[in-house]
Amino acid sequence: MVEEVATDGSDGSNGSAVSGVSGPDDSPCVQPIGEVDPETIADAPELFDRAATGRVVFLWLLTPTVSTIGSYVVFALLL
Repeated sequence: MVEEVATDGSDGSNGSAVSGVSGPDDSPCVQPIGEVDPETIADAPELFDRAATGRVVFLWLLTPTVSTIGSYVVFALLL
């Protein structure tokens, strides 16, 4: 069942469906959407980690290999 929310002010609110929300924030510490601070952009070498890539590729190959060997052993013992 869906509960109706009064938005006409009859419940004592200001007529808004969401109460407690004010207008736009003009705080100087919040950047507008779409603007990027050049100091926070990382350089390309900082974004690539060779060790992490090596771990991902190693586990990418190891996981199906171990599951294949394990399933072969289980079916060889059961059948």
